[in-house]
Amino acid sequence: MIHIQIHERLTKVFREIFEDASLEVKDEYNAKDIPGWDSLAHVNLTIAIEEEFGIRFLTAEIASFACVGDVKKVIQERTKV
Repeated sequence: MIHIQIHERLTKVFREIFEDASLEVKDEYNAKDIPGWDSLAHVNLTIAIEEEFGIRFLTAEIASFACVGDVKKVIQERTKV
């Protein structure tokens, strides 16, 4: 799956979880950059991303995510055809 496709689908998930149709997601963003990204939103976001991409994150992966770009890297690795 190419990077642009991942970004578009990931942006869709973020917009749904944070109920903001104009939300722009950047690779360097983390919880401090998006209003409402608290621990509950993080769990909901993780589940929604897993469902969107048909993958399951390992606990260690989730703990290591420092920014959106880190999430994209794992998605890219898991969805290679």
